[in-house]
Amino acid sequence: MENRFVFSDQFGTDLASVEAAFKKQEAIQTDIAAFEERLQNIMAIANELQTEDYHDYATIEARKKNVEMHWEYLISLVTKRRQCLELAYNLQRVFQEMQYIFEWISDLKWRLKSDDIEKYILSADDLLQRHSLIEADIYVIDERLKRAITDADEYLNPDVNIDGYRPATSEEIEMRSHNLQKAYEELIELSRKRRDLLEQAKVVSKFYSDVGDAEFWIDEKQQTMTSPDMGHDVNTTDSLVAKHKLIENDMSARYGQLENLTNQGETMVKQGHFASRKINDGLDTLKLKWDNLLEMSSNRADKLNQTHDYYQFFSDADDIDTWMLDMLKLVSSEDLGRDEPSAQTLLKKHKDTQDVLDNYRQTIDNLKATNLQVLTPEKQNSPDVQQRLQSIERRYTELLELSKLRKQKLLDAISLFRLLADADNVEAWIEEKERFLATLDPTQVNDIEELEVIKHRFDGFERDMNSTASKVAIVGHQARTLVQNDHPNSQEILDRINRLNHNWAQLRRLVDKKRDDLSSTFGVQTFHIECNETISWIQDKIRIVQSTEDLGRDLGGVMTMQRRLSGLERDMAAIQSKLDQLELEATKLEKDHPDDAKDIHNKVNQISSVWYELKEILRRREES
Repeated sequence: MENRFVFSDQFGTDLASVEAAFKKQEAIQTDIAAFEERLQNIMAIANELQTEDYHDYATIEARKKNVEMHWEYLISLVTKRRQCLELAYNLQRVFQEMQYIFEWISDLKWRLKSDDIEKYILSADDLLQRHSLIEADIYVIDERLKRAITDADEYLNPDVNIDGYRPATSEEIEMRSHNLQKAYEELIELSRKRRDLLEQAKVVSKFYSDVGDAEFWIDEKQQTMTSPDMGHDVNTTDSLVAKHKLIENDMSARYGQLENLTNQGETMVKQGHFASRKINDGLDTLKLKWDNLLEMSSNRADKLNQTHDYYQFFSDADDIDTWMLDMLKLVSSEDLGRDEPSAQTLLKKHKDTQDVLDNYRQTIDNLKATNLQVLTPEKQNSPDVQQRLQSIERRYTELLELSKLRKQKLLDAISLFRLLADADNVEAWIEEKERFLATLDPTQVNDIEELEVIKHRFDGFERDMNSTASKVAIVGHQARTLVQNDHPNSQEILDRINRLNHNWAQLRRLVDKKRDDLSSTFGVQTFHIECNETISWIQDKIRIVQSTEDLGRDLGGVMTMQRRLSGLERDMAAIQSKLDQLELEATKLEKDHPDDAKDIHNKVNQISSVWYELKEILRRREES
């Protein structure tokens, strides 16, 4: 099958057929390459058999040589066929290039067919430009055509063959080259005639083009003038006003060009140009459009200015609203400070804010006096303008009310902070004095001098407390005043002052207890002192009585004894009264001071013992 294929030299008459044959050739060569490995394996086996001295190796050797011969023949056929294919392929590529050039020439010839140029006068410049592109294509074709014919002529050489195989006849090659050259010459002639016609139309085309450009420019500007877009705010309106001024400047510059164009057209009419009627019609239309544009420009300028004033009013109103919104954040702030100094600072800032707010009244009045007055009466009385003015007035009034309310809140906060600070100071003093009183414990002191020191410190504390009592009263008065004036933190104030009063009352109770303890302890110590003094008093009387024992019985001794004992009876009555008093006081002290009851009882017994001794001495003295 493969041998039959490689024997064939019919590759087709076009490039596609040759390319298909090439693909088949590639497939065959791929199969042959794959089969070559099998062949080598067979040859290797044959060689091994020879090495092993196979008994029938002669038969194998004959078969081996036959296979090698056929294989080499197949390879030569494949190689030759590929060379023929390459020769046919290269020629078909030349034919394809010639066919492509021929079709290209045909397309250009169709595009160069001369129509009625007068219908396309206005497009003369464009057509000339297009024609220049065609001429450029023709130039490219000339180069490619020469190269293609040269390539084809090479195949006319009888030596260009593969073992007698030629991909095409000389007649076929010459016919193709002749037809292509003839078509190219016809194209050159068509191109020349076309350019002559276009150049003739260019002059009048330029005039029509200029008129058309002028009308297009006017139409474009008229389209702008009829635009309903007047902007939607000051910035967009300003932009439109600026653009309109640019258009007006452009119109002033364009007017000179229109005059030149009119003069050119009138000159052509006077010279009897074949298109005079059409030229006159164009000039009349141009003048009508220009006059209409001038009127539209004036009307649009007025509308834009009116719209600008309208949006300027709302822009200024927006600025006022924005300012009031910023001011609203200030006057509606809930920040009242964290203490009296910070609240005072906020109050000062608020005063500055209030001044700014008051002064802003002039800005609002200016909006009415200036921005509103430049509007047309219709715009001035329009609902949106009137509603905006009312909205501004309402918001400004709200700002004033909120500013007044914030000032009151700050004053209330300052009053509250001041009250709380005063209450904190008093409570701190109370806590300090409670700790101070805890250091004063007269019940643990037995020395009268130490008690005197404690009493001195306690008396100083009581004087300090009396001074602080006025502060407590002032804080209480402040609290009652704030509550009576409906302070927003009345409940907090009541809770705070109640706590202060509770702590103050608790301190007073503690002071009263310390005073009682001090007084009571002083009573015990005084009792012991009085007892000791009474004992000394009694002992002194005992010594007096005992001193009379050494006196003689004579008159002098008796008189001396009587003199010494004369006041003893009165002293005995006084001593008895003192003893009764001490016993009563001892009973009370034992009850109030059970821890000291034993010492008190012993002291009473000691007095009673000495008193009994005195009375016994007197009794014995009287009996003697």
